[in-house]
Amino acid sequence: MLGVASTFFCFNYIIVLFLSWLPSYLTDFQHLDIKSMSTIGVLP
Repeated sequence: MLGVASTFFCFNYIIVLFLSWLPSYLTDFQHLDIKSMSTIGVLP
């Protein structure tokens, strides 16, 4: 049970990181616009 809980915690941490921090990092510091990020995001 402890393994499942830690896995769930790590998965949620990564999801929150990617959904909140990564887009603002890419727009502010890498100077990408939303349109170019959406084009790259469609590829996978």
